[in-house]
Amino acid sequence: MLNLDRLDDFDYSGFPRHYQEAILIYESLTGRKVDLKGRKLSPALSEQLKIFEQIYERYTVKNQSAVNELAKYYGDSYFFYFTYGGSGMKR
Repeated sequence: MLNLDRLDDFDYSGFPRHYQEAILIYESLTGRKVDLKGRKLSPALSEQLKIFEQIYERYTVKNQSAVNELAKYYGDSYFFYFTYGGSGMKR
């Protein structure tokens, strides 16, 4: 989570979506809060992570059905990329 304050160099007052998703994953996995340097995370993205995790946990076997369902809703997210190591978007 280094260099988040570098966004100030670009007059960026918030966080790009994928940064926010990465921060939420980090906080979820470590239980540590990230110093957001005065910025805020989207409450909607926090809710999306909860739903993503619920869908993921619903599958006892992490098979193609799980991938397909998560890709349908979250294929363009960092949540999906972090979990599966690639995009869920169809080419």
